[in-house]
Amino acid sequence: IPRHVFFIHYYDALTNPLYLCAVESFLARNPGHRVIVYAKDAIDFERKLAHHFRNSASAVDRSAASGRTHAHATNEKTENANALRIVVRKVKFDEAFKHTPLQEWYASGRWKGATRPVLDLCDAMRLALLYSIGGTYLDLDVISLNRLDGVGRAMAAGDEGATNKNH
Repeated sequence: IPRHVFFIHYYDALTNPLYLCAVESFLARNPGHRVIVYAKDAIDFERKLAHHFRNSASAVDRSAASGRTHAHATNEKTENANALRIVVRKVKFDEAFKHTPLQEWYASGRWKGATRPVLDLCDAMRLALLYSIGGTYLDLDVISLNRLDGVGRAMAAGDEGATNKNH
């Protein structure tokens, strides 16, 4: 299983700073992994991510979380390899679905008739990315408490109607 996790943020701007905690907690618990964030506004997400890490008291390696994402780090030959642990990419549905079983579905436009077309596209993009690049997908409201090592091939789902307040 590839040692990366990806998140998808498909809002016009990053308005909930708690989403950045998902990235931070994953990096802190999984030092051998990297994070790929697919964002509708990659520039805004990258800027807020860099600001978050500059002001964070996290134990995450500062070189890995300095806001120096792939685009910045590749321009510096002496950059610490850990700086490549965070990559922010713009969401491009056509590229995500290319060479996957969902390519024809996306190209046909059948998704346009859905009740929630953008949400359906993001759900399908998760599957397409798992198919094409592998790794692990996490929602941005998931805080990592443990390492992913040893999980192996697994799938989990949450039930929106279930709570654990009585446990």
